[in-house]
Amino acid sequence: MSVLESIAVSVQELLQAQLYISKKLRPAPRQASHLLHLVHHYFQPTNPLPEMAASTARRTGRWRRATEYGRYGGMRFKRRVFASGEEWTVLDVRLKRGTLCIPHLRVDSNTWTVLRNLMALEEHVPRRPVTAYCLFMSQVAGTVEDVKLLVNAGIVEHFLPSDEQVAQGFADLCNGVVMDVDNLDRNYLKPIWHKLQERCQSRVFRFMGWFCHDRHLGMAIAFLMAVVVLVCQVTQTFYAVTGRR
Repeated sequence: MSVLESIAVSVQELLQAQLYISKKLRPAPRQASHLLHLVHHYFQPTNPLPEMAASTARRTGRWRRATEYGRYGGMRFKRRVFASGEEWTVLDVRLKRGTLCIPHLRVDSNTWTVLRNLMALEEHVPRRPVTAYCLFMSQVAGTVEDVKLLVNAGIVEHFLPSDEQVAQGFADLCNGVVMDVDNLDRNYLKPIWHKLQERCQSRVFRFMGWFCHDRHLGMAIAFLMAVVVLVCQVTQTFYAVTGRR
């Protein structure tokens, strides 16, 4: 075993302990300029999403907050669970109809340092999956309300004193970071952004999101009850009139 291969095994074991990658060992790269380059080799989505024709000609904007995707798009957030022996990384975000499945992310005092160093490295390489992931998480989980939603969903687990510090860490994660989000080679999450944007702009999904939102649930139930009562009254009146004839 070469020195590079020996170091690669140790790096993978550390990343596995922090739940950044799966337990399945992967081969080392042919060459690595430094340790950070070796770490970046394992921070890759295992199955990059194909670009959809509908998203090619349109501009890609900022991500909405997690709570806004629920409120306006009827979206659910769920921790992505992988099968035993399956190869995965923390970047493997998937969209399944109305559910956004995000791998578990453990947040501690070292998380921001690891992600920022990897983003700094990606400024000098063509592909920028870690930067795309960080932009996604910083905008989706940038408030206390959003962090609580992701914690309750089992997506985020943190060891910081409060949810406020976690939200502030996400909000500050990409300060000063610039990336061409329209370039699929750099932003592998671009197709998901457009799918979610379509849901949030759909009147049907906006109504479903409004209907299921906690603040409006009581009002929606009262509205449905009123509709049921009205239908019953109309039906009763109709049969009363027709029965007299």
